[in-house]
Parts: sequence; structure tokens; C-alpha cells
Amino acid sequence: MPRKLALAAGLILGATAAQAQDGWTREARLYMWFSGIQTTSDTKALGPVSTDVSADDVLSNLDFGLMAAVEGRKGPWTLAGDLIYSDLSHDADLSGPLGFSQSGIKTEMTILSLYGLYRVSETLNFAIDMGVGLRGVDSKLTTSLVGSTRSSYSFESDASWVDPLIAARIKVPFNDRWSGTLFADYGGTDSSDKTWQILATVTYQINDRWGVQAGYRRMWLQHDLGNTPTTIVLDGPAIGATFKF
Repeated sequence: MPRKLALAAGLILGATAAQAQDGWTREARLYMWFSGIQTTSDTKALGPVSTDVSADDVLSNLDFGLMAAVEGRKGPWTLAGDLIYSDLSHDADLSGPLGFSQSGIKTEMTILSLYGLYRVSETLNFAIDMGVGLRGVDSKLTTSLVGSTRSSYSFESDASWVDPLIAARIKVPFNDRWSGTLFADYGGTDSSDKTWQILATVTYQINDRWGVQAGYRRMWLQHDLGNTPTTIVLDGPAIGATFKF
């Protein structure tokens, strides 16, 4: 496991352990996000180069992946963390410069999102939380283009950055066991450095401790990877299990 990933996981688990001593209610979640990956890189040599890997291809060619989240709540306050790590190598659909027959991409990404939320409204029918957060991204993207009428070409771009976020969440209980959640965030530092995501899930509570979820998630990242302006879009269905402790 990469050192950065281990450090991020340690920070989340350490914060959760500290909450346990102060009367917080806590939950941990492991999930699978069946996400497709679309990338657009504005290269100096070739102009815009876009690649697209479907969710089916991502799942069958994932070298390693980890997705986990933790949450602690005390009164109206919630602290939450979400960690995504993926290492993927695969051929991709290509659109962009002429003269290339296919492309291959290798992506290694660690995305850690941290939030502080405050419950602004709660009734029998819904609960609304709003707050702020940070999203740290460590990304390495390698794109290889196979030439048909021109020489093959490859480029590598990598960067690490942190974006401030604003976030909102609404929870709706349907009955004693079923509930729905809609979560969204938006952030960045300028017009060339932006991020947002939206997540909609339905939860079935099996018992007091265990629950299962299914939903849809879309995340959008825009940043200069090295000197290459790059947009990365992740989207697809997700399933998971939650343990309250």
C-alpha cells in the first residue's frame, strides 16, 4: 500500500478513535464504486486529447483499489472523511488528434475528502447538514497514443493539490429501515482549479449496527497536472456496507 494512502487511512482512523472517547456516534463504510473514467488533457504538442474508459473496463483492469469512509456525530456536529485509491491500466477510447489509432492510459489516484458539517434543520421527514471541507488529490496520469499515420506518442502528468469545499447533505427516512441521502460539494481556488461531486444513495438498515447502500456518484476534477491542464471525470453506480460502532 502506498505510503500516502497508509498515512491518510491512519489519520482517518486516529480521528475516529479520538471521537470514541468523547461520546460521539460513529460509523465506518466500505464500498465499491463502479466508476468510468474520462480524461481530457490540453497538451502543448497535440492539443486536446480525450480518453474514455467504461466502468466495465475499469472493474476488469483495476490493479488495486480501496474505497472507505468514516463519520462521527455529536449533537448537531458531524466530522466525516472519504478515501479513494485506485491504480488502473487499460486501453481507452480516444478522441482528439488525427493520426492515432488507439490509446492506453495508466492512472494512479488518491483522493481524500474531509468535512465538518452542522445540522441546520431536522424534522420527522428530513435532516439537512451544511458545512465546509477539503479535498486532497494525488494523481499520476500516463497516456500512450498508438500512431496509425504518425509516430506513436506518450505523455505523463502528475500533481498533488488540495481544494477547499462547501458541502450540503439531506437525509430522508422512508420508514424504520429504508432511507435516502443526497450529498453534494463544490470547491476550488480559481477557474482552472475546480472540483465538485454529487452522491445519491438509498440505505437499508439490517439491524442496529449493519446497513447496506446502493447509489450513484459523479466526481469532477480540474487541475494542471504538471504543465498540462487536465479534467478528470469519475462517475458510476456504487454499493457498500456500513457498520455503526
